[in-house]
Amino acid sequence: MESNLGQARMVLAEMKARYEQGVALQNDITRYELLVSSLEFQLIKIANTLEILNNNLVVTAGMPEGTVIVPDSAILARSLPSSGETWWQEEASQNAPALKLARNGLDISRKAEDLVRSERLPKVGLQATFACNSTIQLWLTPVRDMAIFFCYVYIVVDSVIQLSGIVTIYTAFLSQWEYMHWIMTGLLVLMILLVLVCVRPVRAPMFIPLLGINCIGALLWAVFMLCFTFVCTYGNFYDWWDSSEICIATLLGLVCMVINLWRASFLHHPYICFMAMKNRNVIIATLVYMVFFTLLATEHVFEHSYAANILGFDETNLIDLNWYVFAGIIVGCGFTYLTFALRKWRYKTMTAIAFALAIVYLAYFYFFIDYGVEKEMLFIPLFFRGAASVIVSIVYLTSIVQSGLPFQIFPQALTINGFTGAVMGAVFGPAVIGEFFRHTMARNAALLSATAVDFNPAVSHIPVGQLFGTIQLQAMVVSMKEIYGWLLIAALVALVLILVSYSSLRPWAIFPKWRTVRRALRRLVRQESRDLAEEQA
Repeated sequence: MESNLGQARMVLAEMKARYEQGVALQNDITRYELLVSSLEFQLIKIANTLEILNNNLVVTAGMPEGTVIVPDSAILARSLPSSGETWWQEEASQNAPALKLARNGLDISRKAEDLVRSERLPKVGLQATFACNSTIQLWLTPVRDMAIFFCYVYIVVDSVIQLSGIVTIYTAFLSQWEYMHWIMTGLLVLMILLVLVCVRPVRAPMFIPLLGINCIGALLWAVFMLCFTFVCTYGNFYDWWDSSEICIATLLGLVCMVINLWRASFLHHPYICFMAMKNRNVIIATLVYMVFFTLLATEHVFEHSYAANILGFDETNLIDLNWYVFAGIIVGCGFTYLTFALRKWRYKTMTAIAFALAIVYLAYFYFFIDYGVEKEMLFIPLFFRGAASVIVSIVYLTSIVQSGLPFQIFPQALTINGFTGAVMGAVFGPAVIGEFFRHTMARNAALLSATAVDFNPAVSHIPVGQLFGTIQLQAMVVSMKEIYGWLLIAALVALVLILVSYSSLRPWAIFPKWRTVRRALRRLVRQESRDLAEEQA
């Protein structure tokens, strides 16, 4: 430090001489004077630190006051082991705290890898549900009231989806993820035994072949849905239509859809006919699914990232959030059964209730999203989200079933419901919200990093990696809050439209009926015709 200070003083003297000769500026002298002052300040700090350490050692050793302890420069050759470099490297690898932390992190990563593998295991809930539900339908509702039946179906299906994730994670966490294979095998065997023991075998009086099934149409619709899913899921990864993969998938999906529509115009038994596509309840259900599940798409986009990266939840705490959704599903199905199935509340009323629950979910996250949210505080939004999603699913599946379609067309309407609810609604919303989140986060990160410059004393002492990590974290939270706000506004607008369009008190100046519009246009045309006839006369 003293040699650096001496060199700085020499450079300062040389700079003053150059200034007198007119080849240097006063700013150069000021800069080097500042450097000399900074080095002198650092030298004083080092001297003070040495004095403090010396006094601490003197007091600890009980030496007389004023004793100066001088380090022995030859102690390294006498006291330390004379082993070679290999011994020191082994000792460092065994005892270094950073390496111990790295080993612990490696063990945690391997455990997380087992948890991820366990999530890829197939689930048995849907198979057991579809295998047994049709058999016991008449046990649940002898009059075939589909509102009652679908309450039972969704309380089983959605509950099993939540519980299967909990069982999978805790099995992998407490033991080995391979044990899920044995659990699944046991559940399948149990399902087979229940069917063999509890269900009476009934043989059909005659064999009915599966005639009229359009296999080519089924393949084309499947390819279209696969292309739609691929574009929505991997569009961000491939940079959307700037890549050849997304362009090819889009073109292939459009070609398959056009061919299907063309074949449906002349085939006697198309896979999905125009009568099912043009059904009013099918169209309304499709629109409601797309809007509603887009509003709840934050569940798939950044709800997991928020809990894992910002709140710091591990896999077990993350999967415990499924209990909150599970409780919402149970209450939502019970509420739908009491009001919609038994008391026969209207579809429009149940839709307004579902959108109101979605508004509570979005508003809670908008107002309370932060760095220190406890796990128990997430009960309210996740509970309302589970209840809202199951209410919409039960109500609009029932609307399609009870839309008065012929039996031949009824399975096609259910197929469209499956396409829109389980495929298109599940991937379209996350694709839109994910792209919106990416652009919003980039903009917010650019705004927050505008002040992260060298001459800002508030951030100059922070390492660059830590600084930009904090900026990205803050930008993520701000972007999530902003998107929740926009979705909350959209949900409020949708709820207002539902309430206004289905209310008996209609604001005629804003939403006139089409009958009123036709009358006004007809009256206007007649008046213009009379005026034209009078002018010609």
